[in-house]
Amino acid sequence: MKSSLRYALLGGAVILAASGAAIAKMEPGRTGPEGNRHSSYSQRLLSEFDMNKDGKITRAELDKVSAQRFAQLSDGKNVISKARYEGAQSAERQRKVIANFHRVDWNGDDKVTLAEYATPLHAQFQRADREALGSISCTKPAPRKMEGPRSKTRISHRGGSSLCRDGDLNKDGILTRAEFDKAIAGKFASVAKGGGYLSAAMFAQIDGRSRGKHSFNSFARMDANSDGNLNPSEFASRDIKMFVRLDKNNDGVLTANELVSSRTRDRGKRDHG
Repeated sequence: MKSSLRYALLGGAVILAASGAAIAKMEPGRTGPEGNRHSSYSQRLLSEFDMNKDGKITRAELDKVSAQRFAQLSDGKNVISKARYEGAQSAERQRKVIANFHRVDWNGDDKVTLAEYATPLHAQFQRADREALGSISCTKPAPRKMEGPRSKTRISHRGGSSLCRDGDLNKDGILTRAEFDKAIAGKFASVAKGGGYLSAAMFAQIDGRSRGKHSFNSFARMDANSDGNLNPSEFASRDIKMFVRLDKNNDGVLTANELVSSRTRDRGKRDHG
């Protein structure tokens, strides 16, 4: 991007990120059109919580990082207000949009072509199409009982709601690759306006809107007592739930292997903002 627009976007992200630094995440660098989503997830969590850089995350490290983030975001107060939290989320979302633009633009020319835009989406489709059928079921299967000490009823949605929501154009409950490609091309064209590529601002119209759809719901989920503020325990609850879910052997330590295997199994859904 050669115009002043790039600097305006980057400058805005820096200014907004001052309030969102407490929940900022390290993003993986540009790794080519496919990238390694499993390893990048592990690396991101390690970069956030592995304070002594020994390749593991202990519960003590997680608690300390959470406390530091709370203190920074609350400005030393006992609670974080909804406005403060959502302002930080907005800053973090804008930072992610800019980082994702440069990651998708894997040849580094500051223009995202249709091929570059579609590549990570095609990879997502292939991961969801586990049987390589060329199609994805958009209906949720019946709950199945998981065995073991943590057994519970769990729904495994093979298709993935985000792909089906935007790609199942005829709403028949089946997302084919051809249908998905048509949806991708249509969304790209609606923003590119015949230009053949997306600038950072154009890309933000798609990526930013997608990231913002459900992000503010996280405050309500964390605000257990519904008082409109987050106390330290409420603020830490999401990180703690993530830790417990990934710590499969209950030893209070997350290893790189646990992080990668959990990402492979359930995509490691997390939402700090």
